[in-house]
Amino acid sequence: MISSMRNCLLGMVVVGCMSSAFGVGEVQTVAAGKFTFTYTSNNDTLVCTVSHAGDGWIGVGFGPEKRMFGANFIVGRANDSTGLVEDHYGNTPIAHKSDKALGGSSDVYATSCSFKDGITSMSFSIPYDSKDKNDVILTPKASLKVIFAMGKDRSFARIHNDLNKTMITVPVY
Repeated sequence: MISSMRNCLLGMVVVGCMSSAFGVGEVQTVAAGKFTFTYTSNNDTLVCTVSHAGDGWIGVGFGPEKRMFGANFIVGRANDSTGLVEDHYGNTPIAHKSDKALGGSSDVYATSCSFKDGITSMSFSIPYDSKDKNDVILTPKASLKVIFAMGKDRSFARIHNDLNKTMITVPVY
């Protein structure tokens, strides 16, 4: 009886610890080279901030299949009080275009991009499932490859001068 209760309690502690690792609203921060990426869940959206030293465009790609191809990109640049943030899709291994230009929809919300104290920071929210053919479906508790890029100026047409990647675990909502 005592052994059964101990196993039950141990199981509850393990499940509780595992659940809290993916808890709703719990903030996760990862470093990938010079990039800092912070993310959490809010209902059925992923809320993110990415930062990098320098003044240029910045981008995050979720779920690339081959290099850039297949990734749901969010790219931004500081240019006024809120900046400009766009939803793109990796349409080739070495390029991306706006979702709208590819027949999809813009599914990025609560956006901002700023340059302050030598750091470019972009914040945004994306739905776990936008129903857009150009967006990746985010599956709670799944591992997801995330790629980052930073340009040396604010033109989206210019190639990146820094890039990195990491794996994250998609939080539950």
